[in-house]
Amino acid sequence: MFYNYQLGTVRPGVFKASIIPRPIAWISTMSKEGVTNLAPFSYFQAISDSPPMIMFVASPKNTANDIKDTAKNIEDTKEFVINIVSEQAKELMMMSSVNLPYNESEIDIFDIPTKPSQIVAVPSVAISHINIECTHVQTIEIENNKMIIGKVLGIHIDDEILDNDKINIAKLRPLCRLGYDQYSIIDTTISLEKPKS
Repeated sequence: MFYNYQLGTVRPGVFKASIIPRPIAWISTMSKEGVTNLAPFSYFQAISDSPPMIMFVASPKNTANDIKDTAKNIEDTKEFVINIVSEQAKELMMMSSVNLPYNESEIDIFDIPTKPSQIVAVPSVAISHINIECTHVQTIEIENNKMIIGKVLGIHIDDEILDNDKINIAKLRPLCRLGYDQYSIIDTTISLEKPKS
């Protein structure tokens, strides 16, 4: 089956279901008024390690001019935290994906535990084993979407998921986005050696 975007013959969800798995950035932000916000994004990836940089894409809520709270807060305050979602946080992550009016806090409404971050004013999610503190670098407008690029200022990793200073995926059990309403939990790895030139 070939799905042709130019002819409009693509069934809903085919594109997302083809780009798998996608990591989930559970992003905490704070408004200028000090109200916290928390939302998951699966168009998310590391783009550089020197310096460490990340990107994620925020699509509009309902209309082209309806900017997501996360994007507005980041552009206003220049700070955010990416919290990695593990298996035990999946229900809270799903609850936080609801669209609330601006300046209503998912963290407060769903009683999601937080902890102070080390560098930024935005709180980190306490039940996430990895918290990545970031500062806003650039926003790139792509039609109705906003690609937000951030620079990593620091990473907190819980000692309980570290073995010899390396992240143990079997202990972390990160949640990944697949297609449709499907998710996956990573709990096994394989090692492949890069060929020597």
